[in-house]
Amino acid sequence: MDNKTLVHNMIDNVFNKHDVTHLGTYYADKCQYHDAMMNTTGLADLRNNLKSYFNSFTSMKVVIHDQIVEGDRVCTRMTCSAKDTGGYLGRPATNKKFEMNAMQVDRVQSGHIVETWFYGDHLSMMQQLGMVPKFDATKMAQAHQPSAK
Repeated sequence: MDNKTLVHNMIDNVFNKHDVTHLGTYYADKCQYHDAMMNTTGLADLRNNLKSYFNSFTSMKVVIHDQIVEGDRVCTRMTCSAKDTGGYLGRPATNKKFEMNAMQVDRVQSGHIVETWFYGDHLSMMQQLGMVPKFDATKMAQAHQPSAK
């Protein structure tokens, strides 16, 4: 299986189906996963963190828009959506849905992902969930208008 297909299948079978039972099919035992919400080292740690994530964000769906392969790297542009029903990292659930744009770079060796860098628009996600206020550029621009004399 080529690297692009490996990553595509991983996203579909792990993230879209919320199934970590076959995580070792895609990730190496000593894999690393870098994300603002979850940094892990090793397959067991990744499996536990993903279980917690899937329990908190139900109905998760990832739509792949583009994939670019260069050497041992696969870059994926995607949209992630879910509903916050479980309260990730011990905070209360908001029961709101969110959708965020994301990019992911996976490094593949010997048919397994050894390292993932996930870059999601977590600020937009937190704003949609009501965890942080939305930025209103219009109000800010109006507040900084020079007063008429």
